[in-house]
Amino acid sequence: MAEKYLAAPGRHDMLFLSAEAMDFARRAALRRNPGLSPEDAGHWLCAEIPAIITRQSRRRPKGLWEAGFSLPIQQGGVRLRFRTLVPLAGAARLVTPFGAARESLEAIGETPRAVLAGLSALGARHGLEVGVYGSLALQILTGLPYFTDASDYDITLSPAAPHPGLPGFYREALALGEHYGARLDMEIACLENSGAKLAEVLSGQKTVLCKGLFGIRLCPPQALWPEKPESNPAQER
Repeated sequence: MAEKYLAAPGRHDMLFLSAEAMDFARRAALRRNPGLSPEDAGHWLCAEIPAIITRQSRRRPKGLWEAGFSLPIQQGGVRLRFRTLVPLAGAARLVTPFGAARESLEAIGETPRAVLAGLSALGARHGLEVGVYGSLALQILTGLPYFTDASDYDITLSPAAPHPGLPGFYREALALGEHYGARLDMEIACLENSGAKLAEVLSGQKTVLCKGLFGIRLCPPQALWPEKPESNPAQER
């Protein structure tokens, strides 16, 4: 079952808002996005579509968080997306990428189900929890047509410390993706609610790009985790 809203959200978390909070988000979206029509905002912004937590401004008003909406429609071949502010007090439910991966997969096709099942099995074998975000998570949660043959599989992993299972998982995940023709975009969750591309972490580079809630920074791979690792690297959220 998906998580209830209990604390401040993290990267890629999806917030289902109350009707009042959604109306606030709709009005804020119209002010911040001049190209957004009131018809699109009024028709699509409803409690069935979650707001997605994005990079935060430190100057945002107290009690409000930066979030984005991705709609299951396209304009000129481009999916309609826009940013807004959402009141956390109006969050009826929060779903993390790891919670989304545990939801029913009936709303997605046979191939995406097979890919996610395979990745979850690999994660269990290597001691890693697998989460999903992006268009695939949105289709899982809403049943609306977000995921297409051209979509990437946005995957996140949850070790809280350097993990010996990462290289094996990565090799087998790439083979799984090749088998199904699936483009896997995999990141690893790390310090301060941030994430780094798994390919970069395992590449031997001296620094990797680490994306967080409040910005982007370069850091050495060994700085991605606490100095004293947790005893259980695959913590459930």
